[in-house]
Amino acid sequence: PNTPGTPVTLTIDDRYSAAIPIPFAFPFYDDAASPYNSLIVSTNGFLSFDVAEAGNFAHWDMDPAGNVPSIDYDKSLIMGVFHDLDPSVNTSPNQRIKYEVTGTAPHRRFVFSVYKSPLFNPCNANINNTHQIVLYEGLGIIEVFVFDLEQCSGWNSGRKMIGLQNANKDKG
Repeated sequence: PNTPGTPVTLTIDDRYSAAIPIPFAFPFYDDAASPYNSLIVSTNGFLSFDVAEAGNFAHWDMDPAGNVPSIDYDKSLIMGVFHDLDPSVNTSPNQRIKYEVTGTAPHRRFVFSVYKSPLFNPCNANINNTHQIVLYEGLGIIEVFVFDLEQCSGWNSGRKMIGLQNANKDKG
């Protein structure tokens, strides 16, 4: 995750990126719009296939039970790792939020990486939060790699989650 890739400009806390095209159709759950050819990523370590939310608010608050599915979360989500990050503060000189496509068709991978991103205040000195979401072309397989996570019980009760939720918010 520390290698160069296509940077995602996310300078406002709790936001979704602009729509990002992916060069292959990715099947996700039983979503009526699936397979998808574009997605959005969040400052909080998750991505969504609901590109209508591009540039909008991305939730940070976690259901106390930590369960999916939940109407409290957006639709068509891959949370890996969902926690309240804040890349808008400049506490991590090496911070990088990026994506890249690797491999050759029909075996490409879309990789979304968060590298050394700080947690939200009062914990933004905790910068060792590094993880990836990988989507595999033609397979519908999702992998999440967790390299580093820092704990901060002073905000959002220190909660984090890896999970999925469909468009209807009834499967997770």
